[in-house]
Amino acid sequence: MRPADFDDLIWMLMEGELEPNGTDMIVLLRASELAKGETASDWSGSLMIAEIAALADQAFSGDPAEIEPAREVLFALRQSEASDAAGDREEGIRHSEAILRHVDAARFPVTAAGAHLKLGGALPKLSRSDNGIDRSVLRRAVGHLGSALALLPEQEADLRAMARYNAALAFRDLWRSGDEWDDDDDRGKP
Repeated sequence: MRPADFDDLIWMLMEGELEPNGTDMIVLLRASELAKGETASDWSGSLMIAEIAALADQAFSGDPAEIEPAREVLFALRQSEASDAAGDREEGIRHSEAILRHVDAARFPVTAAGAHLKLGGALPKLSRSDNGIDRSVLRRAVGHLGSALALLPEQEADLRAMARYNAALAFRDLWRSGDEWDDDDDRGKP
């Protein structure tokens, strides 16, 4: 059974109908802290975890303008993680796109960068078909990887390296899939 939305997810987790994943654990722990009146919490060990905890703060806040986007992002993060575990690339792409629709990249750059990184890594695999390689999909992947690099802070060295590596592979695939590398086609395009 799959949760339909954030409220359904929280209910299923509380009732034990769903095994919590990493994102769920952070959200539940932060919800527990908030229920006890603990408004300040130190999540400084990881930027991503700190952002998930801050999104949980928003999701359980009294500000309607913050509640819905935060819940959408947290639900998409959770489902994206579940898609990874299930090996469902298309579902992971769908949830990463949902994250990007709802996340405030200025406030949550690592969360946004993670969604861009996932899209940049997954899209090239979907660009291949019996008809060859869809170069527009590869260009989208490179664009997402460029966005990930622009958003990721320097201290996220491993994620930055992954983004650069995946971008190099996508550029290589673009180059290999073309009859020639000409100025009007791909050079200089993200």
